[in-house]
Amino acid sequence: MTNATDLSALISKGFGRAAQRTGSEYLVFRPNGAINPLSNRNRIGTILVTFPGEALTDLKVSEYREALFETKCIKVGDYLKGAEGVFFVCGLPQYAQPLCALTNRLVSLARPVRPALGAYAGGYSFGLTGMASAWPARVLALGNHSASVMPGESRLAVWSIELPALPFSPCASDVIKDDLGRSFVISSADETRAGWMLVAKQIGS
Repeated sequence: MTNATDLSALISKGFGRAAQRTGSEYLVFRPNGAINPLSNRNRIGTILVTFPGEALTDLKVSEYREALFETKCIKVGDYLKGAEGVFFVCGLPQYAQPLCALTNRLVSLARPVRPALGAYAGGYSFGLTGMASAWPARVLALGNHSASVMPGESRLAVWSIELPALPFSPCASDVIKDDLGRSFVISSADETRAGWMLVAKQIGS
């Protein structure tokens, strides 16, 4: 009799065989630390990956993608880097295809720090302590936040920022900067099975 573990292993091998026929090679990175998870020191190997039923030009950042690859040595939160882009693994169902999120930005996170009174002339002053840098993320526009906007003030763009598990817990008021030079302040941070779902307001232009 085939038990659940054996069945899951058979399914994983089947995904791997399918990827051998139609897939392309991806580098696998497993984040270890807060800086640049795609550095060579985090590379753990290569696998063949295919996205069935999708033309490569139709892959959209706004949707999770079912993939085919052997899952035996892959964990949720691993990054996959190939010709089609950088993905992070956001789901490994026991009897279904893996789920991946296509990233579109590199982000760094920092935490506001308020030194003791008197450290700066004039009283309190805020600085930032770096928490993580150069993490591929899925960044999507959610719209404009109009609450409490006074006449003449501009609306704040609101963004969804998704990341795999981090070596710390991001929280409201943390600051995010991306590779386009934009800055965001986190308004909510929810931990999920896939990693982190952040909602942030853009600051500045």
